[in-house]
Amino acid sequence: MIETRRHERPHSKNPLTAERAAQSLDYWRAAAQRFAGDSEALDSNSRKAWAQMATAQGNLFAGRQYSAEAEQTYRLARNIAPASLEPVGGLARLLVDTGRAAEAYQLLDDFARAHSGQRGAVEAFRRTLRPAIIASPI
Repeated sequence: MIETRRHERPHSKNPLTAERAAQSLDYWRAAAQRFAGDSEALDSNSRKAWAQMATAQGNLFAGRQYSAEAEQTYRLARNIAPASLEPVGGLARLLVDTGRAAEAYQLLDDFARAHSGQRGAVEAFRRTLRPAIIASPI
């Protein structure tokens, strides 16, 4: 399957290439592994900050049509800060945008069940998605 990479400008100083995307993904894999190996290495605010950075990288990948890399980065961000809605939201949006709305729906439901204090935020996020996922109750 051939994927078209939008937004790559041949004259850009630092274009996002497949090689650079792979290097970035390797970085986030290593970071997530460090956090998994030492659950007390960072407090929850630090973990959330790291997860936000990984989510921003996932957003860049998604915006440049590197969907597989975006999905992996969002999942790594979830591993870094499991209680953070931001990487779950990025992943859910990607899943909906790639025709996997049922999976996105399940992801949001699972997150809301695991983090019941964030149900309102999950519902608010759900309303930003396509109608196929909005109507599904938690």
